[in-house]
Amino acid sequence: MATKTNNPPKKSTGKKVGIAFTIMSIVAVFVLIAIVISVVIGIFVIMPKIKYDKAIDMMNSGNIVGAYEIFEELDDYKDSNTKKLECKYIQAHDAFDREDYKTAHEIFSEIKHFSNSGKMAEASLFMVHTTTLSKAEIGDTVQFGAYEQDADTSNGKETIDWIVLDIQDNRALLVSVDALDCKPYNNDRIDITWANSSIRNWLNDDFYKSAFTADYQDLILPTNLTTPDNPLHDSEGGTNTTDKVFLLSYGEAESYFASNNTRKVSPTKYARANGVETMYETSCWWWLRTPGIYNVDVCGVHYDGAMDDLGCYVDNTQAGVRPAIWVTIPK
Repeated sequence: MATKTNNPPKKSTGKKVGIAFTIMSIVAVFVLIAIVISVVIGIFVIMPKIKYDKAIDMMNSGNIVGAYEIFEELDDYKDSNTKKLECKYIQAHDAFDREDYKTAHEIFSEIKHFSNSGKMAEASLFMVHTTTLSKAEIGDTVQFGAYEQDADTSNGKETIDWIVLDIQDNRALLVSVDALDCKPYNNDRIDITWANSSIRNWLNDDFYKSAFTADYQDLILPTNLTTPDNPLHDSEGGTNTTDKVFLLSYGEAESYFASNNTRKVSPTKYARANGVETMYETSCWWWLRTPGIYNVDVCGVHYDGAMDDLGCYVDNTQAGVRPAIWVTIPK
């Protein structure tokens, strides 16, 4: 009789394969994670550092433009934003040293809160203005000083445009292109002359200090003024004065301008906001320093540019102010 053999059952290999696959998958995931981490470190740590170091080397070697481009690409990596400002600052100083004052002013103004850029922007603009003034001829328009003009104080003062009326040796007579403000000639309606008028005090105090920084003030000349009597009436012009800022006399306004049309003046938005009256929305009446028909009146220039020898009351609050100054012409 044959004996039955009990063979042991074969062990399943499927479970082993599954475990091996799982282990391999886990390893693969860890390898992938390691690769991703390496890539991330490369992109966000190693490469930025390499670029940053390269930009620093470029700055040190004088390649400011190239360095700026890299710092701009790095954005807020380390102190890249500050380094961008440093690059701009160096560019602005280089332009100033090359006497390219316009470019220097533009760049310094762009970074005006960095280091002393605000003061350098003012210095650059002053050099732009004085360079233009040094080459100016009678009839040219030049820029000199700054005063509120657009009635928006949040954006600062605007540069004042002036017409060159006369040049004598190294001096130039300037009058503002626009009526810059609206003020009474005198606060009270009384007989008054230029010497004692409130507008004279305002021009040589408030306006002078507001419109001109120290650099500009150094170029403004004290002017010995005579105020002639009214040419057609008996009103007296008063005593002579010495002023930094003044109004033109009747005779000066008549002789320095070739026609009524060239005497016409438009007020700034700021002057309009302060009450100046305009005709046809374009031009305004503006003060002269010569007395009108009586000493309670003052001569002026009409909306159409015609001379007004009769004048209007000294306390009129709707007339435009057109300052004049004599300045030294820079060499």
